[in-house]
Amino acid sequence: ALNRTDLTPALFNLTINSASDVGEYKCKAENEICSGEKYSKSLNFTLKEPVSKPMLSSPDSHAKNGQNVTLSCLSEEGSLPITYTFFKDGQSIQPPVRMQKREAAVISVLIKSSSDFGTYKCKADNHIHNKPKYSNSFNFTLTGMHASSSVLLPVNKDRI
Repeated sequence: ALNRTDLTPALFNLTINSASDVGEYKCKAENEICSGEKYSKSLNFTLKEPVSKPMLSSPDSHAKNGQNVTLSCLSEEGSLPITYTFFKDGQSIQPPVRMQKREAAVISVLIKSSSDFGTYKCKADNHIHNKPKYSNSFNFTLTGMHASSSVLLPVNKDRI
């Protein structure tokens, strides 16, 4: 509480340290002349939290040519909305996906050739402190390929 004898504003410093400090704040004014008290309009503070390092995963770690595979990217912490961008070998592979809920961004990738077996990553960004975070690397393993083999048979020189 502050007592003022003039019309200068009463200033209060507030430090938001955790989620329990956010919410609705008001101030109350009262004097001895008028009975009763008056309240200010409320101010609501929200906590803006940077994203955590996202996790990139897929239900399929093995893939073959012609297969559609899915990649999921999720940041467990950070204020919403969060924008996710997917990369292969450092290049963006689809437009960014903006998520309003704490759900994974999911994309589908068609494995067309051996060049699609690169290194995949994703980026999570909620534009707080301009600190996007990058995921772990993910690589698909090629399956379904059979190496051609040659069988050498001994030659019976007596039959030639």
